Amino acid sequence: MIHRRRVITSCLGLVLSGVALKSTAQQAGQKRFALILANQTYEKNPLPNIDNDANLMAKTLTGLGFSVSTLMNGSRSTMRTKLKELKDNLAANPGGIGFVYYSGHGVQVDGENYLVPVNNGALTSEADVKEDCLSLSYVLEMSKGTQAKAYITVLDACRDNPFLGQKGDGNKGLAVVGRTLDASTLVAFAASPGETASATLGGANSIYTAELVKQLQTPNLSLQEVFQSTRSAVRTKSSNKQRPREDNGLEDQIYLNGRGAAATKDPVEAAVGSQPTTVRLELTGVPTGAKVTLNGATLVGSVYTDDIVEKSKSLEIAVVANGFKPYVHNVVISRGSSLVHAVVMELKPKPTISLTDYPATKAYLDSLQLCPGGTFKMGGNKTDAEKPVHSVSMSAFRIGATPVTFAVWKEYCASTGTGLPAAPEWGLLDDHPVVNVSWTDIMGSDGKGGFCSWVSDIAGFRLTLPSEAQFEYAARGGQDGLTYPWGNGFDDNKLWSSVVPLQNGNTLLDSVDMELSGRHTSILACASGQQIAIRTKQPKRSSTAPVVRANNIHRNNFGLSDMTGHVFQWCSDWYGDYSSAAQTDPTGPPASTNGSRSVRSGSWGQKQDTLRCAFRDKRTPDTRANNLSFRLTAGPNK
Repeated sequence: MIHRRRVITSCLGLVLSGVALKSTAQQAGQKRFALILANQTYEKNPLPNIDNDANLMAKTLTGLGFSVSTLMNGSRSTMRTKLKELKDNLAANPGGIGFVYYSGHGVQVDGENYLVPVNNGALTSEADVKEDCLSLSYVLEMSKGTQAKAYITVLDACRDNPFLGQKGDGNKGLAVVGRTLDASTLVAFAASPGETASATLGGANSIYTAELVKQLQTPNLSLQEVFQSTRSAVRTKSSNKQRPREDNGLEDQIYLNGRGAAATKDPVEAAVGSQPTTVRLELTGVPTGAKVTLNGATLVGSVYTDDIVEKSKSLEIAVVANGFKPYVHNVVISRGSSLVHAVVMELKPKPTISLTDYPATKAYLDSLQLCPGGTFKMGGNKTDAEKPVHSVSMSAFRIGATPVTFAVWKEYCASTGTGLPAAPEWGLLDDHPVVNVSWTDIMGSDGKGGFCSWVSDIAGFRLTLPSEAQFEYAARGGQDGLTYPWGNGFDDNKLWSSVVPLQNGNTLLDSVDMELSGRHTSILACASGQQIAIRTKQPKRSSTAPVVRANNIHRNNFGLSDMTGHVFQWCSDWYGDYSSAAQTDPTGPPASTNGSRSVRSGSWGQKQDTLRCAFRDKRTPDTRANNLSFRLTAGPNK
């Protein structure tokens, strides 16, 4: 058992080190390198909004003149590789500035803080953490020998993380940095020891990163002032529940955005009439199609230049763009200086919509069936893809009783202006499963937009594709070991399929198909005492059917139909090999190794072996087919 007083849930903060920039000219010619490390899709306890935080920080640092490299969902090895690349860049550019930003889970063991890679499924002990996670000490050591003027490390990892089984007991958060701080180092934490930080306060970003970015964008603030202002804003917005703090070893003033009033004499007076009069302002982060004005005059392009006689010029930046709240910001730019300003706009609240406006969608969501939590043996022994069979524990969830229909998809298209999918040969029939929709159509690009985003908005709770584990568990209806949703023997009356089994286990030697009295009939020659069997078959399936029908359908113990046969159905997972280890709520590999997503259930035209609960297959995320559909899952509570 892990000792709770030493292995603590993450509350990583910020580590910044450096020295003051000596002059405007030096700052302008200084090389700046930034590395963004953002871990979101953890095997256990994935985090929300990490990609938003990473993108926002990358835009901000780019606006401050940094060359930015980003690594999403890294392992310990890939994070170390990226840090070594950063060190090489700094070593090749003496006097440069390095900046590391990390957002994700973190833990402490014996007073050392660790960054947790996304492949955290096997972390169960202190020894695992020390072996498989990245120590903060390693991150800080990357500045050694580089002759960097400043080495800034930002770690926002303050979410409560129970993946080690630690539920929080008053010793939450990270340990203080267990090393002497020199005169070029400042360590700032997003929350105080014993506290965890909120991921968001209803917004798209963590409260700490959002406030830090605002202060970094404010010209002429020293780093000490940046963190003082950030600390005050976070405490206010969190009603004093989140209290950032700093361990400050800095002796010099450091400025990342302008020199600061105390850093030099008045630039016009110092120039003695020789300073250039031109000012230059570059805007970054402006949405496509936005209208930008500076002091009421429309800006064409992203760069504003002007010749001024006065000491400085005040500019009101106003940006208007569809879907965003108006952005207004005042900047003061000194004579002869150049400034890069990052525009960060807030999305407009989406218009209020009611689920009752979409009757087909409402009916589908009302059909969600509860699958109680339990443990089952996942996989099978028919194909290598199903091996090894392994134990999986599932939390409770809800899942659609049927695949999603065209009627639901048409409501989505009408609401969002999305084009209808290609019509199959039998047409866009409202009560049939929607087909010819890809994984990306459903889940959106990079997990944003798409059908699931829309339906989650109008439902008021998150809806998504089932994981493979959820699908197989639901298909078995809580009855471990079943080959099919109804039992271990194939029954063509319980699913929409062209497969017809032979009776008594006979082996088919030959067959001849014909039409007798309008029905499809096979004459089957079997190895059973040289007998000739004549059997009338179901008509061969060549299309989908209504999801609610009288024949060729079975509802299992969870009230679910078409969990095998009828149509293939998308799952959320990347497709990959199974692990033999016992797992809890697995969500598949953290990243693609073959470019494919998982599909389940087989379809009307498939062989009998594909119609089992354990059967699995794969498709690329952009695949659209007339036998490929999906159903939705949600949390257990209505």
